[in-house]
Amino acid sequence: MGEQPYGFNKGDLQEAVSIGYAVSAVIIGAVTNRPDAAEEARRLCGTLEYGLRLRDVQDDTAAAVATNVYKYVIEALGTPG
Repeated sequence: MGEQPYGFNKGDLQEAVSIGYAVSAVIIGAVTNRPDAAEEARRLCGTLEYGLRLRDVQDDTAAAVATNVYKYVIEALGTPG
């Protein structure tokens, strides 16, 4: 399959984590000041998990990254999850 953009191999854990934390900033911006922030963050993290799986990240790794991003977003927002 070869090298992917940004020097990562397809399905690489480092790539999954990098994507996850980059997306976390977008999720925080998207849900800030929403009354349903926690639920919307959960939905967007589900989309993140699905996207990682499409990039051939293993299911358990994709789920772990999405879960950690959700926890990070909820903590950053100060919203009960």
